[in-house]
Amino acid sequence: MRKKELLFVINNLNVGGAEKALLSLLQNFDYSKYKVDLQLFSKEGLLLEQLPSEVCLLPVPKNMIFFDMPFSKVIRLNLAPWRWPIICSRVLFFIRGRKATTSAEAAQIGWRSISKCVNRLDKHYDIAIGYLQSGPNYFVIEKVYATKKIGFIHTDYKSAGLNPIYDRSYFKAFNNVVVVSEQSKTILSKNFGDLSPKFCVIHNVVSPTYIENLAAQEIEYSHKNVVISVGRLIPSKGYDLSLDAFKILKEKGIDFTWIILGDGPLKAFIKEKINEYGLERKVKLLGNIPNPYPHIKNADVFLHTSRYEGKSVVIDEAKILGKAILITNFPTAKEHLKNGKTGIIVEMDAALIANELQKLLLQNDLRSQLASALSMEKNNHKAELIKFYNLIES
Repeated sequence: MRKKELLFVINNLNVGGAEKALLSLLQNFDYSKYKVDLQLFSKEGLLLEQLPSEVCLLPVPKNMIFFDMPFSKVIRLNLAPWRWPIICSRVLFFIRGRKATTSAEAAQIGWRSISKCVNRLDKHYDIAIGYLQSGPNYFVIEKVYATKKIGFIHTDYKSAGLNPIYDRSYFKAFNNVVVVSEQSKTILSKNFGDLSPKFCVIHNVVSPTYIENLAAQEIEYSHKNVVISVGRLIPSKGYDLSLDAFKILKEKGIDFTWIILGDGPLKAFIKEKINEYGLERKVKLLGNIPNPYPHIKNADVFLHTSRYEGKSVVIDEAKILGKAILITNFPTAKEHLKNGKTGIIVEMDAALIANELQKLLLQNDLRSQLASALSMEKNNHKAELIKFYNLIES
């Protein structure tokens, strides 16, 4: 029987939640029934090395690189008159981005400029999946021939600052739009009520066996009371809240070490605040690392002070590793944890975060109780895979 041809599209394979979710999906995929191509907009990311050999990685679309490099270099590489449209598109990309009210809206608006410079793929697919909001979704609609097209939204649509005006025509063109939590579906339906029959929920595929095997790597901490946070250094992840909370703990004389795994545009700001608050000996910025799981496993507390999430992959990973977890009360928080039973959900207030952190750091019994409750939860990643297969086959 002929294998169905699938295409997945995503920006890159850096260590973000959607990227890790896609990698986990592909690592558990049934390649006896499907041939899978992967289109990246840039061949970069620590997760590239973990891509299954069965997946065919396509070349980066021609001209896409010019929207991710210094403008002076774009001019230098496109001096020939017949390439001036690329320079014009890059200028418009910059101007349109400046008019956006959020970075998410800038990515939406910016696609107009990118689209003019990128050709359609020649191949026809049975199913094409845009695995991330904005660019990957738009690419699937405009640049791919496919019998069925599916889009993904991996975030809280409203809180992320996405503009429904730019997405309506694309959502109409998709056969289905997948969201990763029930609350995210509710939020999306409020913005696109007439299109809600297209929306469906499939939680991220997170494999316990894969996570536990990687976490088995031996590491040793010379510190006690270790708190760990994992995520991009961007405003939505709420690192300012965490920094203020740790400043309070330091002033109370509570001993701790805070390890941050991740990188991003807020790195300089975080370093500045660490120095301002006198936390240089308390906070360790380790950047992006290929295998974060031994660090998560060996920490005492997992802290995630995000302002919004769709369905956080890293929280699911911390749950698999049986951590005492403290998260802020973002809109989908209650889909991640049962407050007081499988973790702690706290309001977005530094003093309240510090208070709950202090309890977790000083009460071993509380940490053990939360970890024990997590061990009773079932991870239904196979059920989510079946949902995905049913969606692409329906």
